[in-house]
Amino acid sequence: MTLCSPQEQPDEIAIAFYGAMESKWINWQQELRFLALIDRYRYLKHFQIREIQKVLDVGSGVLRDSITPELISKVFGKDQLYFPDGSSTVQGLTVFSTGCFWPTSQLLNGSEYINEIFKVARQSLDGTSFEKITDGESITVDQLLKTEAHKKVVEAACSKFCQLLQKELREGENYVAHVESTKTVFQF
Repeated sequence: MTLCSPQEQPDEIAIAFYGAMESKWINWQQELRFLALIDRYRYLKHFQIREIQKVLDVGSGVLRDSITPELISKVFGKDQLYFPDGSSTVQGLTVFSTGCFWPTSQLLNGSEYINEIFKVARQSLDGTSFEKITDGESITVDQLLKTEAHKKVVEAACSKFCQLLQKELREGENYVAHVESTKTVFQF
């Protein structure tokens, strides 16, 4: 029995694998990063592009160039900053929204989103601590967006992240289109 490398597998197997990753990517992150390098075309076509489209779709189609409040709420809204013991110092960020999608979880480390959100959290609200605008020890990005003192900075941080997603989508689609046009030129 001979084993084939991943890029030598038939398209049907690759398509089935990438389709299964829609719900199982959390357990296959290393493998997916590896496949992004060695099987880039199929990885982009059958997985990455679809996953980014899913993130950027707010019910009326994929938002390629615009960033709406609905998109920001969908992608970032449930992310929570924690302030233990009622202090005004942020102690952590739980990425309930951004961490639930493959493309957003992959871009979190390299994005300014987390730094910008933490910067907002460290700022004071004109002498008012965050505990006075929340019901407990945490505040969501949606709640921050309703706070006039922080709305613009939070929107800007979220918008930068959405622009990264949109850029990734365009680059992936361009790569796939290039490979497919090259294939048709050389097919007889």
